[in-house]
Order: sequence, then C-alpha cells, then structure tokens
Amino acid sequence: MGTARFKGAERMQVGFWAIAYQDEKSAESAYDLHWDWYRKGLAETETVDLGSLGEQRDAEQGISGYQGDKRAIAQVRVGTVVLWASLDASRETGIDAGLVKDLASVFTVRAREAQDGQTPAAELGA
Repeated sequence: MGTARFKGAERMQVGFWAIAYQDEKSAESAYDLHWDWYRKGLAETETVDLGSLGEQRDAEQGISGYQGDKRAIAQVRVGTVVLWASLDASRETGIDAGLVKDLASVFTVRAREAQDGQTPAAELGA
C-alpha cells in the first residue's frame, strides 16, 4: 500500500493511493468494497467519465464536509492494483472533471507500466 498527497494554492489538494494484491482475482474481489467505503463521504454526487481506464473504474464528484467543499474521487483497478486519485477544493474554487480524469489516467498508465516492467513514461497532459 502506498499514498501521496499534494497541497496547492487555494486549498486545492490532490491525493493518490494504491493497494497491490497478490493476484487479479483478489483485487477484483476487493474493488466494490473499496469503492463503497471511499465514496461514502460524498453528497450531491455526479458521475465523472473515465473512459476505458483499467479493468474496472468509477469516479464521482460532489460535496464533501460540512463547509460545502468540493471533492472528486476516481478508483481504477489495473491488474492486481486498486488505485485512487482524489481532488479536493474549496466550495469557491470548484473542480474540473477533466482534471480528475487526467490524474486518474496518468496514475493508471504508470501502474500498468510498472506491472509490465516498463520504464516510466506516463505524464500529465501527454
């Protein structure tokens, strides 16, 4: 398991989490359990389209917390790994669904490269 969190201007935060399983069947079995837990804190949600990332994928954006802050979350399974990317912003700033997809995409591509033993080439905006 690994996590990374980055904080930017205007209270914007980006987070990445990954859990690797012994085999694809275990990762696939855990997928729905993780998604149900991960999205439970969101209200007034709307789906974010992630295209065809990974073998399984879900993403939503909505309201998080009592102050009406915005949050978007994406979960993707890539082989034996379940990945999450999150984007948090103040209620004034809002969230761009395209950025959520971009963050999930670069993380997913990098996970696939790592599983295939490739040199990292994934980059945001590529």
